Amino acid sequence: MQDKITTHALQCEEVISSVASLSELKKLVCQHDTFYHYSDDHSVYKKGEFEWAVITNLYNKCVKDYKVELDYIWNKYYFRNKTNA
Repeated sequence: MQDKITTHALQCEEVISSVASLSELKKLVCQHDTFYHYSDDHSVYKKGEFEWAVITNLYNKCVKDYKVELDYIWNKYYFRNKTNA
């Protein structure tokens, strides 16, 4: 079972690194402050809103062709940011 998970992760990472839009999305998701909406600083909130708009726009452009890889990015990197903050 662990081998299948590892193989799946490696395949996803390979596709992500070969597709520019997926690489960019991974980078944006990794850097995004998932708690921006709790900020008292309006500039932090506005920056977070802008980043989120860019992320969702790029996600929507890629979802038809790269659903599996997007799920992988979301589960591995987006939710990691939420739990490690």
